Amino acid sequence: MKKKIFYLSLITNVVLALVLFSSYYFLKNASQSDRTTTRKAHQERRKELFEILSNQKNEVVMLGDGLIEEGNWSELLQNPKVHNRGIRGDGTADIVKRIREVVEAQPAAIYLYIGGEDLTNGLNPIEILQGYEKILTEIKISSPATRIWAQSILPTNFVKGERTRDNASVQAFNQKIEALCARFGAKYLNLYNSFVLDNQLNGNYTNDGLHLNAKGYQVWAKVIQQNTLSGGTIQN
Repeated sequence: MKKKIFYLSLITNVVLALVLFSSYYFLKNASQSDRTTTRKAHQERRKELFEILSNQKNEVVMLGDGLIEEGNWSELLQNPKVHNRGIRGDGTADIVKRIREVVEAQPAAIYLYIGGEDLTNGLNPIEILQGYEKILTEIKISSPATRIWAQSILPTNFVKGERTRDNASVQAFNQKIEALCARFGAKYLNLYNSFVLDNQLNGNYTNDGLHLNAKGYQVWAKVIQQNTLSGGTIQN
């Protein structure tokens, strides 16, 4: 009798464990699917908005992912010709798909910040760089007078919660961006050194280890102003 109760209890526990595991797996996948759907919908809305906005002569484009999107760049750089073309969740492949719309305006300058999302998602650096090359190539072909500033990827802070990518891989990728700039005649803008402290993103500039707070964006704008300005205005 005791043996029968033991086996019955064992079977019950196994079944319960399987049910709990299946429920967890289902909810996890459902949550990931919802996030993916939400991200794609956001990307599409932003892309459609950019397509209907009017081009401006000698405009300056801030192009990239969510870190670009969250910056109020025209105010930070005190220049009404600066247009924000950042989209949260964008990787190099996404920029490749919309770069032609960006260069239609023949912008005076493009400040490119891309690749961080790809590193977070675990893409092969070679694949990321191939996308980066396509972006630079399209700009050079379609808008040869546009000045390109390729910005380094920022460090992250694992103490404050960001653990999806390590700063060693970020530094290695930044070196490859710099090498690409030399090949394409683009300018490399080193943001990393202005944000790193003890091999991490300076905790004064972030709340979650990845995204920037107001102080962080002030530093970013200052780096741009100090390194790419001529006579008080962004170089064309």
